Amino acid sequence: MGSGTPGGGKPAPGGPTVSGGGTKPEIEATAAGQPETGGADVSGAAGVASGGEGAGPLIVERAPNYEVTGTWPQQPVALMAKPGQLKYEKVVIHDQFLAESCSIADYDNDGLPDVSSGRIWYAGPDFKAQHPFRDGHGPLPRNGSAPELNTGVADDWADYPFDVNADGNTDIINCAQVDVDEVKNTPNAIGTVQHHSTCYWYQNPGRAGQSGDPNWTPHLLHNDVRLEQHGLIDMNGDGFPELYGACKSCMPPETKGYYQANQKDPTAPWSYHAVTGHFTFPFGGLGKLHGEGGGDVNGDGLPDLLERTGAWLQQPDGTFNEIACTSKNTPKGCGFIEQDFYDGLLDNAGNKGPSHMYAVDMDLDGVADVVAADWAHGEGLFWYRQDGGGKFTKYQFMGGANPTDQSKWGAGFSEPHALQVVDMDGDGRPDVVTGKMRFANPLGQGDPDPNGTPYVYVFKNVATPDARTGAPITLQPVLVDPVGVPGPVGSPEGGMGIGRQLALGHANKDGILDICVATKVGLAVFLGQ
Repeated sequence: MGSGTPGGGKPAPGGPTVSGGGTKPEIEATAAGQPETGGADVSGAAGVASGGEGAGPLIVERAPNYEVTGTWPQQPVALMAKPGQLKYEKVVIHDQFLAESCSIADYDNDGLPDVSSGRIWYAGPDFKAQHPFRDGHGPLPRNGSAPELNTGVADDWADYPFDVNADGNTDIINCAQVDVDEVKNTPNAIGTVQHHSTCYWYQNPGRAGQSGDPNWTPHLLHNDVRLEQHGLIDMNGDGFPELYGACKSCMPPETKGYYQANQKDPTAPWSYHAVTGHFTFPFGGLGKLHGEGGGDVNGDGLPDLLERTGAWLQQPDGTFNEIACTSKNTPKGCGFIEQDFYDGLLDNAGNKGPSHMYAVDMDLDGVADVVAADWAHGEGLFWYRQDGGGKFTKYQFMGGANPTDQSKWGAGFSEPHALQVVDMDGDGRPDVVTGKMRFANPLGQGDPDPNGTPYVYVFKNVATPDARTGAPITLQPVLVDPVGVPGPVGSPEGGMGIGRQLALGHANKDGILDICVATKVGLAVFLGQ
């Protein structure tokens, strides 16, 4: 467990609930239509949901969902998935640096999926019509120069489509970057840039209320959301997602956990639930930590929390504890599986860790495994096979950008800052989607291959054992972008790469899963064939 060294998370009983920061939102909408019930087809979107924070069950219908994610596999999806070939048609929406995340949803209830990224949503099916829905910023610098550590940071590091208030219109949850003073540093402001460390959900006014592109009403989700990876996960099984992250100033301070809404009052700030013990936030208290995720690790049907030092097991009453597991669910009620899900090397800054993390059964043996990058700003992709006794064996499936590693693994790149695990081709086996983030930090900040090609890959899960490692499966790299003769690095033709988060889902209605990326190169959708 945590040793007390910088960034070491000493496990301590988790589960305290902290108010979401009831301060007045720092962003005020300049205009907003009144919510209306859209006439969208919400088949598959109905469910039994808890009111949150101890409220009773609520029967709700929400707008249809077009996204998929490995941390919330039970979320209903509007389309039935169809098999794909892992071949993609690239659609470049724009070539500017406006955001570092994107989402797929039907925002205008016309039955066609759209794409949102930053302060704009782009109407399907061709994504050419632009609809601003909030304040923010215009194009940011992206040359890799030193000042971009502060000036080249978007106010969209994670965004998610979800009908928060169950009015039939898909809202947008947006989480900003974690620590940069946007007033002093973010250029090309358009109105008010979303404040660092905040998450808001922007209330979709419905199709009629969107006329003229007014700003959607912002509702503060929480004003202290740190760590560079976030995701939706249904921790309590009520059909309404929680958001995983880390909180700096909540009590107890500097922990990792998740944020939960009160469904009876959807406009209220969300409450933070600490899961881990204390983690020393790096660089004098900044929120630039890495590596978090979740899934059912121990097979009890309850989602657990993953971070770089191990897995925190949710108990039947929803609490977490520090009792170390010596084997699977032993001793009874144990709450922490100690396991380095990263390279485990000494990290004096305290920010090292993987990217997004997933508990998923990779080899289909009935036991959940874990997928994680070794270091979000470094090199190396791994999966951890869990045996029936709760022990993990680490298997590599990609190395670095050097020629030796590329020859051995069939692919190689640095900066796998975002990652997803989803069955992309419909064969029933979970695949891994990731790539290289271009200039995740400026030049001179430690990227092993700073000017390398910004790739996007799907690692196809094949039942054949991996002769290189002895793993029971092989994760075969399938290049998504760039294909053919690439253009100059830094242009869309030279590869889009990935941002702080990537979205998987249905950007059209053919049933084959698509990929959306928002990066310093631009915004693009890869339509599965």
